Amino acid sequence: MSNREYPLYTIKNNCQDCYKCVRRCPVKAIKIEDGSAMIVPDLCIACGTCYRVCPAKAKQARNDLTRAKHLVQSGKDVYVSLAPSWITEFEGVSREQMIAAIRRLGFRGVSETALGAEEVSANIAGLLDKAANEAPQVSAANRLFISTACPAVVEYINKYVPERTANLTKLTSPLLAHCRLLKTALGKDIEVIFIGPCIAKKIEADRHPDLLSLSLSFTDLRQWLKDENIVLKDIHTSVFDKFVMSKAEEGVAYPVEGGMIETLKPYEQSQKAYLMQITGIENIKRELKNIREEALDRPIFIECLACEGGCVNGPCTSSKKSGLEKRVEILKESDFSGLAGKRSPSVDITLDYASEAIVQPEHDETDIKRVLASIGKYSIEDEINCGGCGYAGCADYAKAVVMDGVPCDKCAPGGPKAAVAIAKIMGGEASAVEKKAVVQCQGSSEHCKPAYDYKGIQTCAAAATLYGGPKTCSFACIGLGDCTKVCKFDAIHIVDGVAKVDKDKCTGCGACANICPKKVIMIDAGGPRKPVVMCSNQDKGAVANKLCTTSCIACGMCERTCKFDAIHVVDGVARVDYDKCKGCGMCAQKCPKKIILFPLKDDPYPPKPVVKPAAPAAPAAKPEAKAEEAKPETKAE
Repeated sequence: MSNREYPLYTIKNNCQDCYKCVRRCPVKAIKIEDGSAMIVPDLCIACGTCYRVCPAKAKQARNDLTRAKHLVQSGKDVYVSLAPSWITEFEGVSREQMIAAIRRLGFRGVSETALGAEEVSANIAGLLDKAANEAPQVSAANRLFISTACPAVVEYINKYVPERTANLTKLTSPLLAHCRLLKTALGKDIEVIFIGPCIAKKIEADRHPDLLSLSLSFTDLRQWLKDENIVLKDIHTSVFDKFVMSKAEEGVAYPVEGGMIETLKPYEQSQKAYLMQITGIENIKRELKNIREEALDRPIFIECLACEGGCVNGPCTSSKKSGLEKRVEILKESDFSGLAGKRSPSVDITLDYASEAIVQPEHDETDIKRVLASIGKYSIEDEINCGGCGYAGCADYAKAVVMDGVPCDKCAPGGPKAAVAIAKIMGGEASAVEKKAVVQCQGSSEHCKPAYDYKGIQTCAAAATLYGGPKTCSFACIGLGDCTKVCKFDAIHIVDGVAKVDKDKCTGCGACANICPKKVIMIDAGGPRKPVVMCSNQDKGAVANKLCTTSCIACGMCERTCKFDAIHVVDGVARVDYDKCKGCGMCAQKCPKKIILFPLKDDPYPPKPVVKPAAPAAPAAKPEAKAEEAKPETKAE
């Protein structure tokens, strides 16, 4: 599977080598390849944590929007399964307006995913009733039921807790249940596209194309509406703008933590079981590990959701509302009155799950000590704890290497030799290429004028919040030195308003890149023969040129010149694909602005030396000065 075929992928040129995704991934499904943090599909559970925390937007969800447009234009009857969490995402938009807008995109109709949730709850009530009646004859292990509402949780259990696969309720997710309801009611030949806040739903579409054609995010929906010049709040509605089949009732509560449990409480069967909820993969990991089966004296059902707080906090949500406010909005839309007579299952939504257990290598304390020794740490006193690796100290980094599989090349003082030694211990390989920081900006005072006189807190982070910074170019290095403060090696300094790297001192630790609010610092792993576009301005060429005289103007000359398809204009600025680049330098030669450089080899535009005003000359020095002034006249004679 290629990088962009899986629901989550990395844009390598955007990756800043900060390793935030590596540290935050709950299953350590990210590896470093050529200086970029790449997702390993076989290990990934598509929870979207990396997508959420990436500061450079290098982690992206697969864009299925074009495929969706083609499907709608094909003439087939295409329906939308709309996640109930849309209520918290599109403020001030009525139900009728949302339906009308989606129908205007070419869909035959819109239905609520929550209808499938109601079907799931009815089936779970039956499972709990059967388990309670058979409790004396059923083993403790078979009294545990884990929800299958969240595909990321299902992926996690099947891969990392395979002993609990048997405890998954043998039911589809609410989305797939909804697809079965729609195909039963409207015909098996219809197509269904999901729209919601979840990336993991793309896995369901990939695995069950007979039920679910595609999965789109709320971000995709906004883009599609924009493409068609549809403004939600301006939409005029009609009597036809209603949910297909019916409006969901109690199932609308599913997107919030505990919502699934709330739909089960009215059933009498729920009184015979323990009902609990856990959200967040780390919490699920901890609780499932510590379950003692002998303590289960009655059936227990656990609602498990990968996102803390529920689907309303999914990775593809943009709402800044508090979790409490989202919960209130969802529960206001929920209606439990229909449960007075209880629901009965109406379609078969059974589904068997197979374990896909991941075999993790085993390491012990001996390996941790060997890793520490490879970076010169034989005792606690030897541990510098510079923080360049991104961890609290040398010991924490060594543990992360052994236990979590983090990259072997993060010890900046140890350099490539230490990386190779650590990799050997771990049974792998590491690149011996030294990494250096490169500032992709040359917006000094000569080239980029101030937009205003900034008098606020003297940090880049603070200045960036005011109109994007005090320079005319809002993409430029702000030059207040946040990077210099975090550098442990005195390798980066502010010269004429721009950060400059001392390549002899730089260790490539990435601390500067991680803290830069403008993300103009990259960590180059390609070596000195690789060119770098020394600009980050994404404005249109004419605008960019007015803002900064040393900006990329997106003329495309470099792109047309390159024989290896290794450089392209992306978002208004040229970027190099280092997987293809041969370091020939033709792009640098043809660039009319001369901003494509080889900064790790030779900087043809070194910073101008700072000339300090000369001190007033002492009286004794005056005769010498006169003698020097007379010298040219003597030579002329």
